[in-house]
Amino acid sequence: VRSRLRSARTLQHRHFPAIRWAVPHVLPEGLTIFAGVPKVGKSWFALDVARAKADGDMVLGQECERGDVLLLALEDNERRLQDRFRQITNGGDFPDNLDYATEWPRLNEGGVDDIAAWIESTPNPSTVIIDTLAMVKPVPTGRNKSAYDHDVSALKPLHRLASEKRVAIVVVTHTRKAAADEPVERVSSTLGLTGVADTIMLLGRGPKESTGILYARGRDIAEFELAVKFDNFRWQVEGDPKLAFAGDTQKILIDAIANGATTPKDMELATGLSGENVRQTLQRMVKQQLVYRHGYGKYALPAWTDKPTFLLDTPHHTSHSHNG
Repeated sequence: VRSRLRSARTLQHRHFPAIRWAVPHVLPEGLTIFAGVPKVGKSWFALDVARAKADGDMVLGQECERGDVLLLALEDNERRLQDRFRQITNGGDFPDNLDYATEWPRLNEGGVDDIAAWIESTPNPSTVIIDTLAMVKPVPTGRNKSAYDHDVSALKPLHRLASEKRVAIVVVTHTRKAAADEPVERVSSTLGLTGVADTIMLLGRGPKESTGILYARGRDIAEFELAVKFDNFRWQVEGDPKLAFAGDTQKILIDAIANGATTPKDMELATGLSGENVRQTLQRMVKQQLVYRHGYGKYALPAWTDKPTFLLDTPHHTSHSHNG
């Protein structure tokens, strides 16, 4: 027993290497489950991450350090993948350090071993993207094994490989149709899938066309939820979902409050809106937690509007660092 135990004092003085990031603050090393509803744009997101990491370019407003990438685009053929690369690179060069495949063995039939072989064969392995899990997940065998156990045994080797080699392995899958209060429970399949992963990332539809909500949490990242917009074949950060998806009148009042208006009368004078419009809109905004009341008849903005997260600080980057 003693051979398995360590003193907490020895842990105090150990030094561990810094986390390696595929995308800073967003996608760390380890195993990530990236899930979303069908046709929401998961593959576009995965492709953009692959391209940005290979090029050392921007994605979600974050600058990636250049690294070698393996993209398993298993629901595409080469013609379709070529078209998508042309669109996402805006006619520029495709990355020369991004390897791809449109067919791959199932994980238990050599698939994990082949990923490991790629990692060993490339000088700077950083990111592996499997799009989608269904194409490589082992076919269940044996009646005595539960669906949960199948999911755990399917992903454990990938998790071990990502940890040992310190690469980011992203597995793309679907969310379930049924609603769930807990974000992790939206991922299709059992909790065995999400329990093995280091990071869970979800892409859901936003309230407006070409918008989405990107949610993530994990062992090495701060939990976040962001409004995103699909623009020019890439997902761009729009900000906090409450603020980004607010109505036009609501945004006018948010600007007025940010500039010092605290009462409905102040807001009338600052915006030119009618008193009735201001009061009715404020009532809706309180329910939506876009503003809150303080004191008698005064309103203020929540902390998230004036203290943006690391991602909200970053301006949009729509150009590519490579030639185009």
